[in-house]
Amino acid sequence: MADEYKAIWPIPTGHPSFEGDIPKLRRFLSGLYSLDKALAGPRDTPGIPLRGGIDVFGRCETGKSTLGYYIAGRVPNTKKIVLVDLEGGAREEYLRTAVAQSGYSGLVYRVPFEASGKIRTHEDMLKEGADALLEEGTNALILDSAAMTQPVPEREGDIEEAFMGRRAQVLAKFMRRSMAWINSSTEDKILVVINHMLMNMQGFKISPGGDTMKFGIHARLWIHRTESLQDGVFEAEIEVDKLRFGGKDKERKARVVFLPGIGVSPELTAMFDCMALGEARRQQGTGMVQIKEGEEWKSIARTSAMIRRALDGQKDDFAPFFERLASL
Repeated sequence: MADEYKAIWPIPTGHPSFEGDIPKLRRFLSGLYSLDKALAGPRDTPGIPLRGGIDVFGRCETGKSTLGYYIAGRVPNTKKIVLVDLEGGAREEYLRTAVAQSGYSGLVYRVPFEASGKIRTHEDMLKEGADALLEEGTNALILDSAAMTQPVPEREGDIEEAFMGRRAQVLAKFMRRSMAWINSSTEDKILVVINHMLMNMQGFKISPGGDTMKFGIHARLWIHRTESLQDGVFEAEIEVDKLRFGGKDKERKARVVFLPGIGVSPELTAMFDCMALGEARRQQGTGMVQIKEGEEWKSIARTSAMIRRALDGQKDDFAPFFERLASL
């Protein structure tokens, strides 16, 4: 055995050749610095992975749907976002602003609940959503939410009946169908799944849908509130619960700031990211926001004033924070 190993060692170096169309894994920048870094892949390539699914899960009122809308709007070359809104929580005015915060100005198509005057099944709505991925330019599909999926037997059965496993079966079929169309496309597409968070008997975080639904997920993001600011503005922390391309690391965390009735604030998020990195600070006592310039600190405005400017859409005032992050 020793002589045999001597004959093959060292192992020759080289690279294989390929036939067939093997797509490259590409990422896109969300514009949220700490989130892009938390999702960085091999060789520290930042950004959200394409050609798969992103699962955003958390408790109620944590910003998970809002973040999902924002992520979908950032997908490159998207002309049409398809939304399967099983919760019925998407209202036109808020959906418009939440998606617009990403810079997206294309079409948002909400899969209808009715067809020919009849209420549609969730299976039918999910099928239409998945099949929309076959369309050119439809590069983002949102399911909001997986937890609200109601299979036909549950809808038609008595309220006291149990339908264990039915929802997982429906979502598994939806996931397989969506991933088949994403993988067969020459365009880079993405599925964003909004989900709720439950705790099992051992105290572990789980989200509804079964294991099959999770197989096509490239990243699972657990979102939870961390700090309430003023006027309903709040900061949330995101923990990367799973990252297929890049490995799991408990330190993969990010922060996002949300504006009530508007959506994700890339501007305030950039400001707080700079603070977390030591490139900016809130001066104790005064609340003055300062940014580091060499060995000096330049005052910009009080934290309360910066929040008001974000709510009023005054984006130019946040340029120094984006410039600083871009230089890191």
